[in-house]
Amino acid sequence: MPVAEFLRFCVAGGIGFVTDFLLLHAGLALGLGPLIARFISATLALLVTWQINRRFTFRVVAPPSAVEATRYMLLNGTGFALNLGVYTLCVLWLAMSPSLSIVVASAVAMLFNFAGNRYWVFRGGVS
Repeated sequence: MPVAEFLRFCVAGGIGFVTDFLLLHAGLALGLGPLIARFISATLALLVTWQINRRFTFRVVAPPSAVEATRYMLLNGTGFALNLGVYTLCVLWLAMSPSLSIVVASAVAMLFNFAGNRYWVFRGGVS
């Protein structure tokens, strides 16, 4: 795994988190409920990270495609489910604290998402 590429992936994730956080709070300020606001903010953050990852992290030169977008959404949805599964395993079966569990779950999901993006989503258009 190229270290620079992984660090760029981490930066993209950080930008995605800030986007999600700010849009969530904007939606709440506009009177949306917390679930609707989060659905909108997470969806938009996912679109932002898709573009950042394809251009900045993995330096894709091919134009975006529906296949790439679908793979990105599927991969990240699976990564989210993996995150929740590992978190649940850590809390309920391993009796870890929620704070430590979210760190472990996030690290596992981050590595899964990085590998999936590198070798499945963006494999064909990298410069």
